[in-house]
Amino acid sequence: MHFVELASPGFASVADARALLRDVPVAWTLSTAEVWDSEIAVACAKARGLTREPPRVFCSTALDWSRGPSPAPGNAADFLDAVIEQPAERESLLRAADEAARTTMLKTDAALIKHPDIPLLRFVEDHLAEGRRRTAGYADGLDAADVVRLSGGYAAVPSLHLFHSTIGQRLRLVAQKSTRNDVFDDYHAAYAPYAATTALDRGTAARVRSAGLAERHRVTACLGDVPGLIDDVESGKAPLVASAGL
Repeated sequence: MHFVELASPGFASVADARALLRDVPVAWTLSTAEVWDSEIAVACAKARGLTREPPRVFCSTALDWSRGPSPAPGNAADFLDAVIEQPAERESLLRAADEAARTTMLKTDAALIKHPDIPLLRFVEDHLAEGRRRTAGYADGLDAADVVRLSGGYAAVPSLHLFHSTIGQRLRLVAQKSTRNDVFDDYHAAYAPYAATTALDRGTAARVRSAGLAERHRVTACLGDVPGLIDDVESGKAPLVASAGL
């Protein structure tokens, strides 16, 4: 669930959402930026012939969910109320999503379509630069191209791969106008490699399937499918392809 959407002034069922969040166990996902940085750290280790703990994706409290301060230290319902009480912050996020939707309207001119490896290289370059700012010689002097080649490319960063893949599928739909909801849904989908099942809107679930990714068997646009998909994961019929650290 995305708190920006639940905190919308036009959302009529906020009381029901608040009650649900108080009554059911909630696992928090770290920000995608943290997950992707962690994935790239694992890729850097792999490129050097080393092993590293898998990316940390989930946490149990709002206090652990981000490197920055949490809007509310309590449970998920308290967090929702904090977002509702900060409309300026919510509007800022919505404006950022609108801008991201506008830029993806560039469609077939986008680098992700013309040169799909470039966005991954940029992420790795940024990670290496930050790592070397903190620790001289980080990653044994490998450059981004070395890390990508030696770690297996996008296969080493499953969440980032899924994120870029769903955006790529959207960019190929020349006639489709992207919206802020498409942007939010791409971020939701990015956690699918690490989740037993992921419920998405119909369009995003279709884009995951169209991309031919391993996660396509564990995403759905129908909440009624979720119990069966969880059973498939537990039985090994639809195994997870990525593991997450704690």
